[in-house]
Amino acid sequence: MPTMGTKREEQFNSKQERSPMGASNSKSQFAEYGSIVSLLHNWEALNHEALVAARNLQGDEPAVRALLDEVSEMIDTGDWHVSGLNIFEVLGRVRLENAHSDMIAWLFMPWEAHGLGDRFLREFVFAGTGEAIPNGRVRKVATRRRIGAGAGEIDIEVQGDGWLLAVENKIDASEGPRQTEGYAAHYRRLRDAGTTVYCLFLTRTGEPAKSDLFRSISYRELRRLVERIQPQVSSEGGQVVNWFAEHIRDDLEKSTSGDKSMSTKDMPASLKLVFVRLHAVRELNRYLQKGGVELELSRYLKHDFRSAIEERVPDLKEWRFEPGKTTGGWYPDSWQLGADLHVSVEVILPSPVDEDDPNPSVNIKVPTKWVGYPSFSDRSTPCVKALLGKRFELAADNEGWSEDWPVAKYIPWLELDDSFNASGLADRIALEVATVVRLEREIADAIIAASTKPHPKAPRSLGKAKAVKPRRSPAKNI
Repeated sequence: MPTMGTKREEQFNSKQERSPMGASNSKSQFAEYGSIVSLLHNWEALNHEALVAARNLQGDEPAVRALLDEVSEMIDTGDWHVSGLNIFEVLGRVRLENAHSDMIAWLFMPWEAHGLGDRFLREFVFAGTGEAIPNGRVRKVATRRRIGAGAGEIDIEVQGDGWLLAVENKIDASEGPRQTEGYAAHYRRLRDAGTTVYCLFLTRTGEPAKSDLFRSISYRELRRLVERIQPQVSSEGGQVVNWFAEHIRDDLEKSTSGDKSMSTKDMPASLKLVFVRLHAVRELNRYLQKGGVELELSRYLKHDFRSAIEERVPDLKEWRFEPGKTTGGWYPDSWQLGADLHVSVEVILPSPVDEDDPNPSVNIKVPTKWVGYPSFSDRSTPCVKALLGKRFELAADNEGWSEDWPVAKYIPWLELDDSFNASGLADRIALEVATVVRLEREIADAIIAASTKPHPKAPRSLGKAKAVKPRRSPAKNI
């Protein structure tokens, strides 16, 4: 036995006017976000494209390994920022102005669940204009607000007691002909009538508007502001605000209009896949580095896996169960050897990313210090002979297999089409476990016989098994 190793499309471009009376409607926009996290929890089946590209990984290994080395170095120096989940990417709005305007408008609403009151609104206006908005209530926050007679729609408009904020938001599109000039004519009329007016032109790089009434502010400044107020955000809105800040940094600040359609046609398929699924790859990298596979395999073994196997092999419900970090074993009373020793049928679920132990296995575990241990490495022992007839193998015949499991059989993680199906995996494992369970009496007889007859000196312990990648088992072709 080898050594044990371990991304809804909803329309955001409809006109939205929101006030404290309509706060529940705006809040419902974000109520669905929690369920999106489950997309990455299902990391083991990102899509069929990943599986196809993975087949080319070996040939592209140097390029991918160099990329991962660079990432690791950036993590060590603190220059790497893992975004976890990019909600704008998941929803297909990475560069859609309306979605970003909606997010900013949400932060402007003092009554919303972010818990910031009007702090973000005040700091945004001060960062863009150097002026503080007057004290008083925020009366209305609107997006895609139609203004004047034929002036068009301003992306965000906030109305307060005696003051008004107008924000024109640009990501990739350029300012239209006389666009801000048209808006400015409308807002100058309001200003002349006594309203304090603040006009800001938000772009990725802080480029100036054509109208001098609009002050420029960049997404970098916006991101820094979001990060500054983030500690004061409520627990309900914290993750959304965090996603927004990371998205600005990773998707808007780091790219320019000249490279937004960067060609990857000359990239190796696997390396291209890293960039196409960059946020998912980052999340997966963090999950792996924190030992997520091993932790969740351990929980799975103790709970869901055990019940799944026992449902398929009912006799096991009457047997004793012995959980391990990456193992689960069952044994009946008739396999006890005394002094807390026993023979067991043990399933090993190694990490699926462990190159040295790439697949699960079903094993007969025998204590090496038991005097009858050699019988389970003997092809003539009836139960061993029966298992070999079912394509189990002897550890003694396979270099690098541990002597703790003298008889074993590999079970592939994946289906024949390289897809993963948890129920199918349980079926394959249970089939082999049942083979062992049907030999309960024969194994018990072998234990009795081995305990009552003299044995030659037990073979010298091989010590810790050598971590070598085992040859592919015939079980792969079942």
